[in-house]
Amino acid sequence: WALVARVSTIDGSTGYHRFYIIDQAIKRFGEWWFLGTKSTAHWGYGLWDVTNQYVVEAVKGGLLGLILFLGLIISAFRIIGKSIENPDLDEQTKKTFWAMGSALFAHLIVFFGLAYFGGQSFLNFYFLLSQIGALSVVSQISYRSTTPRLRVCKCKRVRKTY
Repeated sequence: WALVARVSTIDGSTGYHRFYIIDQAIKRFGEWWFLGTKSTAHWGYGLWDVTNQYVVEAVKGGLLGLILFLGLIISAFRIIGKSIENPDLDEQTKKTFWAMGSALFAHLIVFFGLAYFGGQSFLNFYFLLSQIGALSVVSQISYRSTTPRLRVCKCKRVRKTY
């Protein structure tokens, strides 16, 4: 996590601040792990401003909240990976899943240097997650509905494919 301090793009950037927040969150694990903590202002100078979404999730929800947040992200990537590897999906749908995976990855990188504090920022993230889930369900349903089924007509004992 110390590499975050070195990734400042311009002089005067807040790379060290972002490193220091992660560092203090790790050092003060005992303070927030159970149910989170009300404030991070006593962690150090300027640390009332938590500019890391992962630390925000830990501070607000404790270790369980952080694990659930990461589990949500892992589940979304798992859905994307399985959908891209599905040989039954068309190329356009696979490209759409790939684009959603790229957008999700972009959010994960942004989370290191920015905390979504509500409103439109989180709306974009949650909308992306909902679209990943919805598209995976729709693509499974559309695949099942276009697959020919073998039905047996009991009256004539003849097999027909519909």
